[in-house]
Amino acid sequence: MTDAFKIATRCYNRVFVSASLIIGRGEEHEGPILLGETTKGDIIGVDVFGVPKFLVAMMHVALAENPNIATAVLVMEGWVAKDPDKKIAKALQEGSLSVSELPDRGEAVVFSIRVGAKQFVAICYIDRAARNLEKGKLTDVEATDQHFEGRFIGDGKPAKHVKH
Repeated sequence: MTDAFKIATRCYNRVFVSASLIIGRGEEHEGPILLGETTKGDIIGVDVFGVPKFLVAMMHVALAENPNIATAVLVMEGWVAKDPDKKIAKALQEGSLSVSELPDRGEAVVFSIRVGAKQFVAICYIDRAARNLEKGKLTDVEATDQHFEGRFIGDGKPAKHVKH
């Protein structure tokens, strides 16, 4: 286990508690939330409500590059494709299909955690009826066969980033 993964895991565990409390109260997350954990262990928040997504992605990368920030965490709710076949995955990548149109999709809170140049993602499925947030596995984006796609994966530039 790398130091970056240990740092990301500690931060994920800390932030997951707050996210699960929101779901437990039957509430939704209001837009994306960008957090930074300082090198002293304090959590700071950056208001990104209403900010274009491509700018949020770039802010996430910039926050992670700040020497006073140990981790930069982007928390957002959204639809997630559950094991799409190759045809559906291609349509999603090309933009001719939206995840919200898929019958086999899940509502999730997604955590994107950056420690310097390293990026880790956890997908936590929401069960609204049970008011439960399932804790997903934190995954190193570069060291997995799992597919992550979107503007929040990679370097944060306003382009589609795909990791296979």
